[in-house]
Amino acid sequence: MGISLSSVGKEEEMQITFLKTFEPNCTQNNIVWLGTTNGLYISNNQKQEPVKGIKETHIKSILYQNNKYWITSHNGLYYIEPTNLTLAKPIEGLEDKIIVKFFNLPNNNLIALDHKKRIYLINLQNATARPYPELEKFSINQLKEDLIENNIWLIGGLKGGLYKINKNSPEAAVLVEQFSDKIITHTEQIENTLWIITLKQGLYKINNNQIEHIEGLNDKQITQFLNINNTLFIATLKDGLYYFRDNQLFSVSALQGESLSSIIFNDKYIYIPLDFSGGLFVLNINNLQEGFTIKNLHRQRILEIIDFENNIWVRTATGEVYKINDKMALKVLDNIATLKKTGQKLFFLDNNEGAYILQNDFPEKVLGLENYKINAIYFKENLYWVETYKHDIFTIQPDVPNQALAQPELQGINIWSIAKYNNKYVIGSNKGAFAMTDNYKAYPIASAKDQSTISIIQVCNQLWIGTLNGYLILDNF
Repeated sequence: MGISLSSVGKEEEMQITFLKTFEPNCTQNNIVWLGTTNGLYISNNQKQEPVKGIKETHIKSILYQNNKYWITSHNGLYYIEPTNLTLAKPIEGLEDKIIVKFFNLPNNNLIALDHKKRIYLINLQNATARPYPELEKFSINQLKEDLIENNIWLIGGLKGGLYKINKNSPEAAVLVEQFSDKIITHTEQIENTLWIITLKQGLYKINNNQIEHIEGLNDKQITQFLNINNTLFIATLKDGLYYFRDNQLFSVSALQGESLSSIIFNDKYIYIPLDFSGGLFVLNINNLQEGFTIKNLHRQRILEIIDFENNIWVRTATGEVYKINDKMALKVLDNIATLKKTGQKLFFLDNNEGAYILQNDFPEKVLGLENYKINAIYFKENLYWVETYKHDIFTIQPDVPNQALAQPELQGINIWSIAKYNNKYVIGSNKGAFAMTDNYKAYPIASAKDQSTISIIQVCNQLWIGTLNGYLILDNF
């Protein structure tokens, strides 16, 4: 069964932007929302009809929150009451805004962020929104929700600064004076404390609305902030590694003067690539003054480090890959462009052509990819799709992980989405929708052939395929 948007006489003027359903259970009247570049539609498989009040509008998204459906568009924010699904009402004051994020507040209020990072207070009772005049000249870099103290923190951009909006009294944004001249690079919520990292102006923590400055880091450029077993680790540029425990700051003496930025850890060790001098330093997680350097990696600049299946893997600037074993580094590959953890597998992509896959703790060459440079690897459940730079598509089956199977029907496509329907994989692409047979061979779904596929969803026992020009409902294929 196929239905086109031509039934509303707008086919030449609109394109599908999304298909969406919010109903987890299957009924005879499951609702599907169709966003388009020219309005919102609702369908229950028996009929489709436009949602009034939101015609001729480019629809971006729909979500269900506060017992209402919320629709973002190029022309403002709308809401739909569950009691009348065919009528959308606008929020006054947001007529030309594209809303990208919401925060729930008590007393029928919302805080909304638009695509230009401007903040609005929305009153749901009278369906109005207003900006915060005190933030008119404030450049917002990010928002952070404080679940402990019920604040929304507004973190400044290039000019710095910090404001907070209390969820229980959101009428005004309050400037936090201590940060009016500080550029905040990162924040971290750990239990009931908000940690604030500034650019060369120190580390701060906020607890019970009290701000405390951590002495000893004022002129340090912090590059990474980690919580490991309730000890906070602070990596820096050219000033080594610090840790904060029992309300005291300590320095790891063996790393003074080092630049650090990509620390990882497991239950025994902390692995620290040395960006400045090269090599890999390891700390005992139970004795932070006990450490050692990994042999074979002396002076080597490490670009990637991954913890995978209880082993540490590193890639150096020269493309060499090492497996860390105790205090030694075992070289396993040369000329590798990147390490890629996808699904349950670790891939090693060659600089020139081909790829390797980790099998039994060591990389094995993936047969069939020898003459191809890999662009991307996709994963759905236990099947992998490999896309080359020339858009050749291969699949890797779970029972033969070191063999790539060519998919001639998929040659030249860009994979946009992957779904599963009735135990079949379905691929959406710029050249139509495809399905996979039981022996993992792709074939085109005839009714969706050559139609750019935007989204694929399953509604009860049907597959809905949204294309640029309409949508299709398939009972079987």
